Amino acid sequence: MKRSFTLIELLVVIAIFGLTASLITASYLTFERNQRLKNAALMIKSDVRLVADKAFSGDKIINDAGTDTLCLKQDKLIGWYLSFSTRTIDDSNTKYRMSGRCRDSAVSEVDFGDKIINLPSDVIISDLVYTGGGPDVETYDILFSPLLHNVYVNDGDFTPDFVENEDSEGNLNLVDTFYTNGDLVIELTLQSSKYKVTINSLGEVREEKI
Repeated sequence: MKRSFTLIELLVVIAIFGLTASLITASYLTFERNQRLKNAALMIKSDVRLVADKAFSGDKIINDAGTDTLCLKQDKLIGWYLSFSTRTIDDSNTKYRMSGRCRDSAVSEVDFGDKIINLPSDVIISDLVYTGGGPDVETYDILFSPLLHNVYVNDGDFTPDFVENEDSEGNLNLVDTFYTNGDLVIELTLQSSKYKVTINSLGEVREEKI
């Protein structure tokens, strides 16, 4: 004679299934959150390398269809840069900027190839730390120079122009708010999870979970 389940036994089985489903859901959400955060770090890592390649190859051309470059052949390429911010105004901490910059014959600086990259959903830039000294600011520009293959970090809150002057040999001298002897550490946050991207003075970049 078959034994039937009692009401209590059925409730226990349902509770076990519910708990198991909750644990699986929580585990999946944690995995998905960490994966989104890691993807954001890898995006930045990839774009740092892209900007470095563009600067060191002397790229002054925008390849987007139907778009003309604002940096002419006779203009001097200052470099390519990325701009990061922790500002919450206009959701600046949910995106970053990529751009090239050149200097024309009228010694005016112009950006070209400007692009805004949005971070994955709910990921924010929660902190920016420069280990080489300088001010504690909300925005940093990291510039890759085409001629010297140098990496510069600049106070993006303060300096509108990158170049101070041009010497007698035609070399561009950057403003003295640029720094070259430290690492820029970008902290990314999604709820309670954190990642950081570190760019050193040689342009080498690495990402790791905090």
